[in-house]
Amino acid sequence: MRKFFVLSIAGLLLISSLASANIVSYTYNKPLSSTNWTQSFNVQKFDPTLGALNSVTISVAGSLSQTLMFENFGSAGSITFSNSSGTTGCLYKVKYTGGSDLVTLDIVDAPTYSYTAYDGVMDFGGTSGKTDVVGKMDSFFDIFTDLSTLIDFTGTGTIGLDATATGRSNYQAGGNIAVGVSTRAGSDVTVTYDYTVPEPATMLLLGLGGLALIRKHRA
Repeated sequence: MRKFFVLSIAGLLLISSLASANIVSYTYNKPLSSTNWTQSFNVQKFDPTLGALNSVTISVAGSLSQTLMFENFGSAGSITFSNSSGTTGCLYKVKYTGGSDLVTLDIVDAPTYSYTAYDGVMDFGGTSGKTDVVGKMDSFFDIFTDLSTLIDFTGTGTIGLDATATGRSNYQAGGNIAVGVSTRAGSDVTVTYDYTVPEPATMLLLGLGGLALIRKHRA
Protein backbone atom coordinates (compact mmCIF):
# COMPACT_ATOMS: atom_id res chain seq x y z
CA MET A 1 0.00 0.00 0.00
CA ARG A 2 2.78 2.44 0.89
CA LYS A 3 4.59 1.89 -2.42
CA PHE A 4 1.42 2.51 -4.40
CA PHE A 5 0.72 5.72 -2.44
CA VAL A 6 4.20 7.10 -3.20
CA LEU A 7 3.86 6.18 -6.88
CA SER A 8 0.49 7.93 -7.09
CA ILE A 9 1.77 11.17 -5.52
CA ALA A 10 4.76 11.24 -7.85
CA GLY A 11 2.48 10.66 -10.80
CA LEU A 12 0.21 13.54 -9.80
CA LEU A 13 3.18 15.90 -9.44
CA LEU A 14 4.46 14.96 -12.88
CA ILE A 15 1.00 15.39 -14.41
CA SER A 16 0.75 18.85 -12.88
CA SER A 17 4.15 19.88 -14.24
CA LEU A 18 3.28 18.66 -17.72
CA ALA A 19 0.21 20.88 -18.05
CA SER A 20 1.42 23.94 -19.97
CA ALA A 21 -0.05 27.44 -19.68
CA ASN A 22 -0.74 29.34 -22.88
CA ILE A 23 -2.25 32.65 -23.93
CA VAL A 24 -3.88 34.02 -27.06
CA SER A 25 -4.78 37.70 -27.50
CA TYR A 26 -6.90 39.84 -29.80
CA THR A 27 -6.47 43.63 -29.99
CA TYR A 28 -8.89 46.14 -31.48
CA ASN A 29 -8.02 49.79 -32.16
CA LYS A 30 -10.09 52.96 -32.29
CA PRO A 31 -7.95 55.92 -33.48
CA LEU A 32 -8.21 59.40 -32.01
CA SER A 33 -11.70 60.66 -32.83
CA SER A 34 -14.01 63.39 -31.57
CA THR A 35 -16.09 62.24 -28.63
CA ASN A 36 -18.53 60.94 -27.77
CA TRP A 37 -18.28 57.66 -29.64
CA THR A 38 -19.11 53.95 -29.46
CA GLN A 39 -17.05 51.40 -31.38
CA SER A 40 -18.47 47.89 -31.72
CA PHE A 41 -16.35 44.85 -32.58
CA ASN A 42 -16.62 41.08 -32.55
CA VAL A 43 -14.09 39.03 -30.58
CA GLN A 44 -13.24 35.47 -31.51
CA LYS A 45 -14.33 33.17 -28.69
CA PHE A 46 -11.93 30.75 -27.04
CA ASP A 47 -11.78 27.40 -28.82
CA PRO A 48 -12.39 24.75 -26.11
CA THR A 49 -10.53 22.12 -28.16
CA LEU A 50 -7.30 23.98 -27.30
CA GLY A 51 -7.56 23.18 -23.60
CA ALA A 52 -9.12 24.49 -20.38
CA LEU A 53 -9.80 28.24 -20.19
CA ASN A 54 -8.47 29.66 -16.90
CA SER A 55 -9.21 33.37 -17.26
CA VAL A 56 -10.22 36.18 -19.59
CA THR A 57 -8.30 39.46 -19.30
CA ILE A 58 -9.83 42.57 -20.84
CA SER A 59 -7.68 45.69 -21.00
CA VAL A 60 -8.32 49.17 -22.35
CA ALA A 61 -5.52 51.61 -23.17
CA GLY A 62 -6.87 55.11 -23.64
CA SER A 63 -5.28 58.08 -25.40
CA LEU A 64 -6.73 61.55 -24.80
CA SER A 65 -6.18 64.87 -26.55
CA GLN A 66 -8.14 67.82 -25.17
CA THR A 67 -8.08 71.41 -26.33
CA LEU A 68 -8.85 73.72 -23.39
CA MET A 69 -9.70 77.36 -24.18
CA PHE A 70 -10.70 80.34 -22.08
CA GLU A 71 -10.89 84.13 -22.30
CA ASN A 72 -11.39 86.31 -19.24
CA PHE A 73 -13.39 89.53 -19.57
CA GLY A 74 -13.22 90.56 -15.91
CA SER A 75 -10.56 91.04 -13.27
CA ALA A 76 -7.52 88.81 -12.72
CA GLY A 77 -8.09 85.34 -11.36
CA SER A 78 -7.72 81.64 -12.16
CA ILE A 79 -9.65 78.78 -13.72
CA THR A 80 -9.58 75.12 -12.72
CA PHE A 81 -11.00 72.50 -15.06
CA SER A 82 -12.75 70.74 -12.23
CA ASN A 83 -15.64 71.58 -9.92
CA SER A 84 -18.18 70.00 -7.59
CA SER A 85 -19.92 68.41 -10.58
CA GLY A 86 -16.83 66.53 -11.72
CA THR A 87 -13.55 66.74 -13.58
CA THR A 88 -12.53 67.32 -17.17
CA GLY A 89 -11.25 64.32 -19.12
CA CYS A 90 -12.65 61.17 -20.71
CA LEU A 91 -14.42 58.09 -19.42
CA TYR A 92 -13.69 54.86 -21.32
CA LYS A 93 -15.72 51.68 -21.03
CA VAL A 94 -15.72 48.19 -22.49
CA LYS A 95 -19.03 46.38 -22.24
CA TYR A 96 -21.01 43.56 -23.74
CA THR A 97 -22.74 44.85 -26.87
CA GLY A 98 -25.94 46.39 -25.57
CA GLY A 99 -25.23 44.97 -22.12
CA SER A 100 -23.35 45.41 -18.86
CA ASP A 101 -19.95 47.02 -18.28
CA LEU A 102 -16.79 44.92 -18.13
CA VAL A 103 -13.92 47.41 -17.76
CA THR A 104 -13.89 51.15 -16.96
CA LEU A 105 -10.99 53.60 -17.35
CA ASP A 106 -11.23 57.22 -16.19
CA ILE A 107 -8.59 59.64 -17.54
CA VAL A 108 -8.70 62.92 -15.63
CA ASP A 109 -7.46 66.20 -17.07
CA ALA A 110 -7.95 68.96 -14.47
CA PRO A 111 -5.28 71.70 -14.76
CA THR A 112 -5.41 75.19 -13.25
CA TYR A 113 -4.49 78.38 -15.14
CA SER A 114 -4.06 81.96 -13.97
CA TYR A 115 -5.10 84.99 -16.03
CA THR A 116 -4.90 88.76 -15.89
CA ALA A 117 -7.70 91.27 -16.36
CA TYR A 118 -9.06 91.38 -19.91
CA ASP A 119 -6.28 92.43 -22.28
CA GLY A 120 -8.72 93.84 -24.83
CA VAL A 121 -8.39 91.06 -27.41
CA MET A 122 -10.88 88.20 -27.71
CA ASP A 123 -8.42 85.59 -28.95
CA PHE A 124 -8.31 82.89 -26.25
CA GLY A 125 -4.72 83.90 -25.73
CA GLY A 126 -2.53 86.75 -24.53
CA THR A 127 -2.47 87.39 -20.79
CA SER A 128 -6.21 87.14 -20.18
CA GLY A 129 -6.78 83.91 -22.06
CA LYS A 130 -5.20 80.68 -23.19
CA THR A 131 -5.50 77.80 -25.64
CA ASP A 132 -3.80 74.65 -24.43
CA VAL A 133 -3.73 71.17 -25.93
CA VAL A 134 -3.33 68.50 -23.23
CA GLY A 135 -2.46 64.91 -24.10
CA LYS A 136 -2.68 61.97 -21.73
CA MET A 137 -2.50 58.18 -21.85
CA ASP A 138 -3.47 55.54 -19.33
CA SER A 139 -4.59 51.93 -19.17
CA PHE A 140 -6.51 49.53 -16.98
CA PHE A 141 -7.46 45.84 -17.04
CA ASP A 142 -9.64 43.32 -15.26
CA ILE A 143 -9.10 39.56 -15.01
CA PHE A 144 -12.25 37.44 -15.06
CA THR A 145 -12.22 33.92 -13.67
CA ASP A 146 -15.90 33.50 -12.80
CA LEU A 147 -17.71 30.68 -14.54
CA SER A 148 -20.32 32.93 -16.14
CA THR A 149 -17.74 35.06 -17.99
CA LEU A 150 -15.67 32.04 -19.01
CA ILE A 151 -18.78 30.48 -20.54
CA ASP A 152 -19.62 33.73 -22.36
CA PHE A 153 -16.21 33.78 -24.05
CA THR A 154 -15.97 30.05 -24.86
CA GLY A 155 -17.26 28.30 -27.95
CA THR A 156 -17.42 28.80 -31.69
CA GLY A 157 -18.02 32.11 -33.42
CA THR A 158 -17.63 35.53 -31.82
CA ILE A 159 -18.90 37.64 -28.95
CA GLY A 160 -19.83 41.31 -29.42
CA LEU A 161 -18.21 44.05 -27.34
CA ASP A 162 -18.62 47.84 -27.33
CA ALA A 163 -15.86 50.32 -26.55
CA THR A 164 -17.10 53.79 -25.60
CA ALA A 165 -15.44 57.14 -24.90
CA THR A 166 -17.33 59.96 -23.21
CA GLY A 167 -15.66 63.37 -23.03
CA ARG A 168 -16.26 65.48 -19.93
CA SER A 169 -15.94 69.20 -19.32
CA ASN A 170 -16.24 70.92 -15.94
CA TYR A 171 -14.59 74.08 -14.67
CA GLN A 172 -14.58 76.58 -11.83
CA ALA A 173 -13.75 80.25 -12.30
CA GLY A 174 -14.98 83.58 -11.07
CA GLY A 175 -16.20 86.61 -13.01
CA ASN A 176 -17.02 86.89 -16.67
CA ILE A 177 -15.23 84.21 -18.69
CA ALA A 178 -15.71 82.29 -21.94
CA VAL A 179 -14.66 78.63 -21.93
CA GLY A 180 -14.39 75.97 -24.62
CA VAL A 181 -13.33 72.30 -24.50
CA SER A 182 -12.80 69.96 -27.43
CA THR A 183 -12.12 66.29 -26.76
CA ARG A 184 -10.57 63.62 -28.98
CA ALA A 185 -10.06 60.10 -27.69
CA GLY A 186 -8.75 56.78 -28.94
CA SER A 187 -8.33 53.36 -27.41
CA ASP A 188 -6.88 49.89 -27.80
CA VAL A 189 -8.95 47.06 -26.37
CA THR A 190 -7.21 43.71 -25.83
CA VAL A 191 -8.89 40.43 -24.91
CA THR A 192 -6.51 37.74 -23.67
CA TYR A 193 -7.33 34.10 -23.00
CA ASP A 194 -5.17 32.20 -20.50
CA TYR A 195 -5.61 28.46 -20.86
CA THR A 196 -3.98 25.19 -19.90
CA VAL A 197 -3.08 22.45 -22.34
CA PRO A 198 -2.41 18.90 -21.02
CA GLU A 199 0.72 17.48 -22.61
CA PRO A 200 0.50 14.09 -24.37
CA ALA A 201 2.67 12.57 -21.64
CA THR A 202 -0.12 13.26 -19.16
CA MET A 203 -2.26 10.54 -20.68
CA LEU A 204 0.67 8.13 -20.46
CA LEU A 205 1.09 8.87 -16.76
CA LEU A 206 -2.59 8.40 -16.17
CA GLY A 207 -2.32 5.04 -17.89
CA LEU A 208 0.63 4.05 -15.73
CA GLY A 209 -1.32 5.04 -12.65
CA GLY A 210 -4.19 2.83 -13.78
CA LEU A 211 -1.86 -0.11 -14.38
CA ALA A 212 -0.36 0.33 -10.92
CA LEU A 213 -3.83 0.31 -9.40
CA ILE A 214 -4.77 -2.85 -11.31
CA ARG A 215 -1.59 -4.64 -10.25
CA LYS A 216 -2.09 -3.67 -6.62
CA HIS A 217 -5.68 -4.86 -6.72
CA ARG A 218 -4.66 -8.20 -8.21
CA ALA A 219 -1.92 -8.60 -5.65
